[in-house]
Amino acid sequence: MAANALLVSKKKTHLTCWAQNLQQRIGRKKACVAIARKLASVLWAMWVKQRDYDPRLLA
Repeated sequence: MAANALLVSKKKTHLTCWAQNLQQRIGRKKACVAIARKLASVLWAMWVKQRDYDPRLLA
């Protein structure tokens, strides 16, 4: 599961830092759901707008 992979990742990206901070605040299970939703939103936006992934656009 991609959401779980972000939580255990050692690589420091904006998305992994956000995911790990979220886990500390709301717990692992809720964080996994929130991360999965965010990833789905990002992928949907990329598909609809026909754009490549750009981490600077994540908010």
